[in-house]
Amino acid sequence: MITVFWYMSDVTKGGYTNFSRAGGLPHPHSNKGCPQGISVAPKKRKVVVFYSMLPNGEGDPMSLHAGCPVEEGIKLSGNKWVWNKPHSEYD
Repeated sequence: MITVFWYMSDVTKGGYTNFSRAGGLPHPHSNKGCPQGISVAPKKRKVVVFYSMLPNGEGDPMSLHAGCPVEEGIKLSGNKWVWNKPHSEYD
C-alpha cells in the first residue's frame, strides 16, 4: 500500500511530519519533539508519497510517522491510500 499525503496550508512554525525510523533508526522511546529521523515541513501543495506496507501485506515499521506540534499557524492536510493489488475478496 502506498500513502499519498499532501499539505493544504503553510504552517509558520512547527507542524512537521516526522518519520522517526527512516533509514533504519531504532524505535524512539517517544516522538515528543520529533527527536530523530526525517522531518518534512508542511508547505502548501507539497506531497509526500511512501510505502506504508511491505509486499507481504504487513505494516512497514520504517514508515512510522507522527505529526509534530504546530507552534504557529494551522495545518491542513489530507491523505489517500493506494493499493497496488486487491486487498479484499470484493475488489
